[in-house]
Amino acid sequence: MNAHVRCPGSVSVGQLSEQPTFETCIVTYLRLWADGEDAQRRLQHKLIELCGPARGARMTKTWAEMIALLAGFRRRSIMRHALDCPCLGADEAWFANFMATAATGERDDALMLATLLIRPDIAPLLTDLARQFGLSLAQGLAQQDFAVGQGTPETLH
Repeated sequence: MNAHVRCPGSVSVGQLSEQPTFETCIVTYLRLWADGEDAQRRLQHKLIELCGPARGARMTKTWAEMIALLAGFRRRSIMRHALDCPCLGADEAWFANFMATAATGERDDALMLATLLIRPDIAPLLTDLARQFGLSLAQGLAQQDFAVGQGTPETLH
């Protein structure tokens, strides 16, 4: 029996480099958080750099609450790849999809996704936290894109 059969959540389902920016950030943040306190501080610094001191600190707190819910009320452990691994694991893809769905306001779909790995009674709380974090991340990424000229509209006349 190989590792993929024993740990279905670790099966590679794609490449991280092929994911949209939002989802790539989510997977990277998940990997950073799991790498220990130094990596968690790096994540907090990234969020502060992206969204400013106040919002970055709130985002770090929200992220920590989400991960605590996932750890405390999980149906099974969420598998992840190493920080520098180019692969996208099945659980990482699920989590990124869940976060993107919650951030876009598709609450019913996000709730359904949440119940795949945590208890159903905790799913609404996790979904609300994911929406808060996801909206802040999306705003920070949009501001960053605009600041470097990627988000400026083309001249029509």
